[in-house]
Amino acid sequence: MSRNKYFLNGEEITVVDSKTHVIPSNIKTGHLPDGQWVIIKDRKSRIIMKDGEIIREQAKIVLDAIGAEGVNLVTNAPVCSKTKVFLEELNIIVFAMDKAAD
Repeated sequence: MSRNKYFLNGEEITVVDSKTHVIPSNIKTGHLPDGQWVIIKDRKSRIIMKDGEIIREQAKIVLDAIGAEGVNLVTNAPVCSKTKVFLEELNIIVFAMDKAAD
């Protein structure tokens, strides 16, 4: 099984094994070098409000599991402007990532 590497502003995102933090396996999480936790959405299709509601629930699960102060979203998909505002009102900042080839 190959492990994907993700980058944000040239810095590698450390992908976290969900089993070690009791996070459901359908939520891909990681943290930045500064310790900030992120939910990773690696897909091509646009992130819309329905996805935003799911991300809100996933963020709550991650925060409860790891006890972090906050979690943000890192994605390579376009994000609907309404969804971006919705997430940012929940203190979930949306970042665009670069994905490196394996």
